[in-house]
Amino acid sequence: MEGVATLVDDPELRVRTKFNPRTQKMDIRLIQHKSPVIENEKGEVSFQVLVDETELHTLPLIIQRERKRRRLPPATEQEMSEILDRASRTVTVRQNPNVLFNLTVKFKYLEHSLLKIIYELAFLWLGETYLDDPRASELRSAVTSADPAIAQTLMGYCGDAGSSDLFPLWLPHRAHHLAFATVINERIAICLRIFDIFAATAWITADANRYLNGTDGRDVLRFLTIDASTRKMLSSPFLDEVMRVVRKKGESQTVGAVPDPLCL
Repeated sequence: MEGVATLVDDPELRVRTKFNPRTQKMDIRLIQHKSPVIENEKGEVSFQVLVDETELHTLPLIIQRERKRRRLPPATEQEMSEILDRASRTVTVRQNPNVLFNLTVKFKYLEHSLLKIIYELAFLWLGETYLDDPRASELRSAVTSADPAIAQTLMGYCGDAGSSDLFPLWLPHRAHHLAFATVINERIAICLRIFDIFAATAWITADANRYLNGTDGRDVLRFLTIDASTRKMLSSPFLDEVMRVVRKKGESQTVGAVPDPLCL
């Protein structure tokens, strides 16, 4: 994760993390930190400045600025050389430091996000002619609306995957996404499950025959499963997947849900 975080073992120290495409790892660099100023009985002040090793060259500027702020004469070249030499000899290396991110997550537009995925699958499976479908226009308007509640009006269900009955055939999987299209009362609906966390469904057209054309819908009524960890994907006719589940249950003589195809 990129951004600003703190060190777990020293929360006062902040670091900046950024992905390095060359090493394929995260670069972690310390953000400049100055300790509180301490003044002794003689009026002498001291403080500690911590910088990342890659920014040791900034120490002269930091020190001269602090001396100017306290109306002290600039440090001499000899003094600055000694400070930099001491700093370079006291570099502390932390191997694989643990960092802590504070995230604020808002689910204000969760329905919009899930409805957008359903709309994109509808376009993928039904083809470009779907753009002229009246329902497609309604879905587009909802997805682009700033009203958080408008997407809810177009969805049959949106919420916790464990509380829905949209996926009774497949066991939940923490790394998998599932989606399928099916016909319900002459409408085509798409059901969606994100990991085993969120589930949603919405009908995408009121005229199923417009896309089925008297066929069994193998090219339109699709099933999709994606493994987010391995990026493997399987797309097949929904009817074929239903028949696979039936055969699987028959072979094991079990009832209830079975693993999705990527688990096999």
